[in-house]
Amino acid sequence: MDNWNHRLFKIFHRFHQLQLSVLMPEEISRNDFATLMCIEHVGNKSESFAVSISTLAKALMVSTPAVSRTIRGLEERGLVLREIDTKDRRNTFVKITDRGKNILRLSEQQMNDFTSTVMKNMKQEDMERLLEYLEQFLDTACEELERRKKQKKERNLYEQNI
Repeated sequence: MDNWNHRLFKIFHRFHQLQLSVLMPEEISRNDFATLMCIEHVGNKSESFAVSISTLAKALMVSTPAVSRTIRGLEERGLVLREIDTKDRRNTFVKITDRGKNILRLSEQQMNDFTSTVMKNMKQEDMERLLEYLEQFLDTACEELERRKKQKKERNLYEQNI
């Protein structure tokens, strides 16, 4: 089991270390790409195609100040527009500009081309199995995390009542 843990985390680490930024246009980083993708995905669900900074932070699972820094950089390069909510000036919304959409499309094409090429070098049934196993692993990991969160919460409540 310890050997599996070591191998698994080593593989995850190697994936994380992939220099996928070489696939991106020079104007954006991997973080910028993820932010633009999230703005587009979440924004497509709203009529205005705008996303609040707080919603973006939750979707990206990062802090609001971190998102604000990224947005500031994207805005300076003309990839997003920031809008203040007219009803509540405390809320800021973000939209992708046409330039941002073009760079996002180019980045997506590069990423899709890369992953397609990698997958073509593997047997189709191996890819099917790999994806199936990864989904199963992720589902199991999510269930276990929820179970442990619940356990921790119950333990904290118990300790508070002692």
